[in-house]
This record gives sequence, structure tokens and C-alpha cells, in this order.
Amino acid sequence: MKNGDIPPNRAIPGEKMMMRQYGVAKVTVRQAVAYLREQGWVFTVPYRGTYVHSPEKWPINRDS
Repeated sequence: MKNGDIPPNRAIPGEKMMMRQYGVAKVTVRQAVAYLREQGWVFTVPYRGTYVHSPEKWPINRDS
């Protein structure tokens, strides 16, 4: 996302793909996506997928 792997307004990989890629359980993928959603990095469209927010909607990095 921020590093450019997935451009804004594009879908992130689905659960099954992330489970295979990272070797994790479905619950882990769901928790990670929920965290990204809560932080404001992504948004979910029901029955369509989860997409990267546009840069103007990205959270402010408070550590900088």
C-alpha cells in the first residue's frame, strides 16, 4: 500500500491467496485486514472486496 505494492483504489489479495502466501489461518488474515480497516488503510465493499484507500485518506503517521 504505502510502499506501492498495491496502488490506491485497487483490491488487496483475497483471503485464500493471503493464507497460501503467508502460511497463516483464515482468522489471522481476517484480523490483519480488520486492523488495516480500523487504521484507515483499506475499505471494504460488501461482496466485492477490500481496497486500498487513496493517499488523502491514509492515516497520519504519528511517529514521524
